[in-house]
Amino acid sequence: MDALQEQFYSKNSGGSPNSPVLEAVGDRDLPDARPNESQRQALKDFARSLRARFSSHELVYLASAVEVQANERRAEEEGRAAS
Repeated sequence: MDALQEQFYSKNSGGSPNSPVLEAVGDRDLPDARPNESQRQALKDFARSLRARFSSHELVYLASAVEVQANERRAEEEGRAAS
């Protein structure tokens, strides 16, 4: 495990279901997300399938990594739109 993972796990020890990362990507509607109903159901089913494969700590880490990627993607898209 590298230093970044160790730092992440130490900040999120216990795998609390109320961690900020899990709240950020929970089942609520995000203001900038516009998936249609079919896409929304597919994403929920995919997320549910991950639950059987990963521990709570790994899911929190994955959620954080996905959030970082989403923020980078959003910045790229906004940069292209501004051009």
